[in-house]
Amino acid sequence: MCHHQMYRQESIDKHAAMLRQFAPRNSLPNEQLHNTILLETTDFIVTPTPGSIVPHWMIVWPKRYFPNFLALQRQTEKNTKGIALDIKKQIAPDIDNFIWFEHGGYSPNSIVGCGINFAHFHIIIDPSFEFGDFRHRVEETKQMNWKVCDDRKLQAGLAVHSDYHIFGNNELTVFRSDTTSLGSQFFRKVIAYLMGRSRMWNYKDHGFPKNTKKTINRFATVDKLN
Repeated sequence: MCHHQMYRQESIDKHAAMLRQFAPRNSLPNEQLHNTILLETTDFIVTPTPGSIVPHWMIVWPKRYFPNFLALQRQTEKNTKGIALDIKKQIAPDIDNFIWFEHGGYSPNSIVGCGINFAHFHIIIDPSFEFGDFRHRVEETKQMNWKVCDDRKLQAGLAVHSDYHIFGNNELTVFRSDTTSLGSQFFRKVIAYLMGRSRMWNYKDHGFPKNTKKTINRFATVDKLN
């Protein structure tokens, strides 16, 4: 094994060990497929998401513990949209169409946090649906007051001590706090609906490994899969 491979394996092992501290038993798939590191930066690791209803779906994880990305922003002044744009620029510089979102769990074991007590948000590059359709479905599913926000003021806008949901693309950021009533994996349910797979939203039950492999083969910076 070359030095580069040893370094990446060390990163994978550290990342997996860190997540195990904050994820309830059996909430994370154990397949090697989801331990593939698509991109590693100074502060973040990007991996394929378990349960990829569509291809090109990945998760961004900070290298140190934060309960959610709002907490990360308070400490680092890096907002989620800015991080998403930077990741997209590095991993897919020629693609403009993408969407990002976070189920922002506030407290440990929050139903909103999908069972993982560790900050993470999702990016889908060149998604198989339109951002406008996604936003429309989000806003019509629950009659809540979703707001378009200024990313620089996001910290103040979501300074409440509650669960929250946030999503956007390269232009807009839309959020809502006090969203515990939306339950678990809300944005996954929206995507499953848009793709005609309304009952296949739960990543613990529906893995979609073919879509995960498509993500790895298109965006991984090292080995591809057959």
